[in-house]
Amino acid sequence: MAFERQDNVREYYRRITEVDIGAVARELLGAHVLHESDRLLQCDCPNHSSQSHRSLHVMVMLDKQGWYCFGCGVGGDVLQLVEFIQSGRVTRGRSGPMPESHQRARDFLATKAGLPSLAKHGLSPEELAEADAERLVELRVHDVLTALAEHYHGRLKENHTVLEWLRSKYGLSMETVDRLLIGYADNDGDENSARDMTAFCNSIESIATDTGAAVAFAHHFSKGQQGAKAAIDRASGSGVFGRDPDAVATLSELEGDDCAGFLLEWTLREFAAPPPVALLFQWPVHRVEKLLNDRKVKGAPGRPQAVTTLDIVNALDVVEGEPTIPAVAVHLGVSEKTVRNCVNRAESLLIDGGVIRFQKGQ
Repeated sequence: MAFERQDNVREYYRRITEVDIGAVARELLGAHVLHESDRLLQCDCPNHSSQSHRSLHVMVMLDKQGWYCFGCGVGGDVLQLVEFIQSGRVTRGRSGPMPESHQRARDFLATKAGLPSLAKHGLSPEELAEADAERLVELRVHDVLTALAEHYHGRLKENHTVLEWLRSKYGLSMETVDRLLIGYADNDGDENSARDMTAFCNSIESIATDTGAAVAFAHHFSKGQQGAKAAIDRASGSGVFGRDPDAVATLSELEGDDCAGFLLEWTLREFAAPPPVALLFQWPVHRVEKLLNDRKVKGAPGRPQAVTTLDIVNALDVVEGEPTIPAVAVHLGVSEKTVRNCVNRAESLLIDGGVIRFQKGQ
């Protein structure tokens, strides 16, 4: 099938990484191949020297189209194998330009797949840089997910009781457990216990340390309206949830039944928190909505506002003639003072000669 230019860089990578890893390994490693079976190629590593061939070797997994070098603890797909054999390195998710070693390996596989070099496929320098940057992000995500799987795999192997139960229940060999990176997540604990939740947060921190990535998790509020509490104290259960993380984002429901409004508030350990932001939920995302900035969180002390910014905005399209303060007040059934105070609070409205208008850029 014809390869389509800009929108199909992912398809390009998919096609070159479908090149048979066994054929590539046999061609590039040649005499380094020590043993071959239906599922595995065991090879001497060209980047290490070993007399025993037991500790420093490359295992090519034909059934999984993957490989692993036990000498330096790296592995990956066929593209990374070619790069490793050619240059002794493997490109991972990183910032900056794509390494030349990756580009050379990519061109090698493109020839095998009957494709032109990506650099010669009509992409502009900007488009090629964008494609390389996207590929680096994908590699970084893959590395983080692999590290996360290895983290939970290690947790399983540390818990001999659970490991033996798993093997006896499903008849699994240790080779299968290791090959599939089967893991174990211990979900025991009471959310109201400071000790249990401290252990939970410590496990989150260990994941961040093992993967080198930021880790976010979601938690629910306690029952009832939350406006009377500080943002950091709205989470259900132990106060550890609000005080252990480096950053806490709180999403609280705003007053009013005319829209799905929420207030986003931040509590940061190391930096000054940005001001709260009103959001409007429009499936499937929340977006910033300045028209909700004058609303309070449900349950906050004080009386509900008689008129909101959104009420006035809706009235602008309904009143006859110019939307003056008196006309809007009559339409909403409130005093002119109430309308004036609401407009003065609003970030997106102004009063121009007694007429209510949107500010420029709104």
